[in-house]
Parts: sequence; structure tokens; C-alpha cells
Amino acid sequence: MDFSYLPKRIHFFWPIFLLIFYIWGPNLFLVVLLFSFLILLVFFRKARLVIHEDSSVPDGFVISPSNGKVLTIRRGVFHETFGQNLTELRISLSWFSEVGLSFPVTGEVESYKLRKGVSLLRLGRKKLEDENRPLIHAKLLAIKGKNGEDIGMEFLKCELGLEADLWVRPGDKGKRKARLGYFPFGGTILVYFSGDYEILAGQGENLVRGETPLAGKFY
Repeated sequence: MDFSYLPKRIHFFWPIFLLIFYIWGPNLFLVVLLFSFLILLVFFRKARLVIHEDSSVPDGFVISPSNGKVLTIRRGVFHETFGQNLTELRISLSWFSEVGLSFPVTGEVESYKLRKGVSLLRLGRKKLEDENRPLIHAKLLAIKGKNGEDIGMEFLKCELGLEADLWVRPGDKGKRKARLGYFPFGGTILVYFSGDYEILAGQGENLVRGETPLAGKFY
């Protein structure tokens, strides 16, 4: 569906249930079903996808893969999958913003990994300790940009939310801003850059998917 991230089967069966309750059921059930469907459409709405080749953000820059807010920026970080001496941006996703995910750079997916573990209750843990991170349930995605960028992303499931649904696998290619999945109900994304990137987003900054630059190289 072009307007929603909801699975097609929900769009198919929900109107059938509405029709059944309209014919046979009490009006109260019809109202509840209709209201629930409208709420799901709001939460899983899909923004219109526009990819401009002449974007004002330089081609080599990394842009935000999601709507959200920068919680922390850490440098000199080691990651067991993405390497060492990295800069880490921790992005907290909103419950109410559009939930889509997109390619931060034009490039190819190098690796995809599912790490099983415990969910992160992000509301009660503002600091994410290194020793705890490998125990948290997450999906890890590494992207190789066409200009040599190495970008790592870790999608941490919130205990109160749902898991990120990623549509890409190793070998898949995409342009910057192109959709790669969605992440509903307030998850956390950790984005990793090599040490030669200059970070452009500031701590506490609100990010717009496909528009806000996160980092870039100036040489």
C-alpha cells in the first residue's frame, strides 16, 4: 500500500469485519473496529517518497534514516560488528512521527544480522552501557556507500514497541532516501561512522528522515 506500512492482509480483512458487524453485529462493535482501524492508519501512515538527484545536501553526506531525536553522541566507540574507533549517534524514535526507515547513503547492503536478546526499556534507561548493549535484542545493518562510506546501524527493540521490519538483505542496493523498512512505536537506532567523519547533527536535535544531515567528510 502506498499510504500505509500495514500488511496487505489487514487492509483486506478489516473492511470485511466492518461489513460483517455492520450487517449482523451491534453498532458498538462497528464503532470500536472502525476507530481501531483509523488509529492504525495514523500510526502506520506512509509519507510520500521523493528522491531528488539535486538535493541541497551533498551526495557524500550521511542523512538521517528516520524521524527522531539525537539522544547522545559518543566517539572512540568499539563495536563487535562494525569495528573500532567509531562515532555513535543514538537516535530515539517518536511514537507519533512517520515510522519509515530509509537509506542514509546511496549504496549497497553489506551485511544483515539478527541479535536475539532482551528488549530495551528506553524510558527507564537513558544511558546505554557498552557491556549491556550486546545483550539487547537488535537488528544490525551495514551499508557500503558508493563513495566509500561505511555506515553501521543497530535497531534496538523497545520493550513497549515492535521490532524493526527491514526489507533489505546483503547485496540489495538503494539510493539515499529510498525506503528500507519501518520501525513502529518508538524504537532506538544506533548509527556508527568511522572516525574521519565530522558529525553535523547536535545532541538533542530533532531529525527528519531523508533530510537532516548526520555527518559528512570535508576533504
